[in-house]
Amino acid sequence: MNGFLCSPRRYNFGGLDFEYGYCGPWPLCQDGELRKRAGRTFYDRIQPWLDMSEAEREKYRIGGGCVEVEFSAPAPILTDLPPTDHIAEANEMVRPCAGRKERDNES
Repeated sequence: MNGFLCSPRRYNFGGLDFEYGYCGPWPLCQDGELRKRAGRTFYDRIQPWLDMSEAEREKYRIGGGCVEVEFSAPAPILTDLPPTDHIAEANEMVRPCAGRKERDNES
């Protein structure tokens, strides 16, 4: 069985790593995860990139897009845990960006 594995394209412009997909540009952490917020400063810094043509933008591309894959066997289906346990397990794997202060204690 064949298929495609797709992800948003990733770029580096002006020292900023970001994804550009259906929802527009979004900044990335150093570990490649999405940042929680994208501020005015981020958009001001990448505005020259946004004004470029598609061909010029490709010079700054560092990854992402679609790749054709071939599956030799069907993927296993996880039925051991109820869906709520999968969500809890996924939430434990999410972590904030490196260097970002925890703000849970602020009220």
